Amino acid sequence: MIMVRSALRGDWKIVWRRLVGAGFKPAPTAILSDWQVMAAGLREAGGMMHLATPELDEGPPVTYFRLPLTGPEFKRLWVQFTEKRRQLDPAEIQAREGEAEPLFARIRREELRREFPLILLTLKNLAEGRFTLSRAGVHHEGCCLPRGLDLTGQVEDFLQSSNPSSVAS
Repeated sequence: MIMVRSALRGDWKIVWRRLVGAGFKPAPTAILSDWQVMAAGLREAGGMMHLATPELDEGPPVTYFRLPLTGPEFKRLWVQFTEKRRQLDPAEIQAREGEAEPLFARIRREELRREFPLILLTLKNLAEGRFTLSRAGVHHEGCCLPRGLDLTGQVEDFLQSSNPSSVAS
């Protein structure tokens, strides 16, 4: 069984220090939530498909997409979030605003736009034999990919081709 998760596996040791310094008390997992991404000031989020295991969200990654949290659409939101952080720690912002916090809401919206294409493209690539699965994870062109197969380009192409405003008049 394959599951979807709106998060990427991170370099946990580096991020852990940033999160603790930002006032979060994160659970010891290698998967970063959107709030943890924001608290650590990371400029990338994403999502992944992973093999299901008895331990929640601990299965090896199968495929993933990356979502840059940069550019004009995110700049204003980062400025607003940074202003709030001058008076509150991220955990307090989360408790007060929850999913309505504008930066969080934008990250979630962009991740959700990409989740269904990731699911479809993962199944398509698997059906077409572009990768195989074992208990250890993904195998592509004879190599085991411990972080999974990056489908960012395919996901973005899918979104571009399915967006009516992207079609030339």
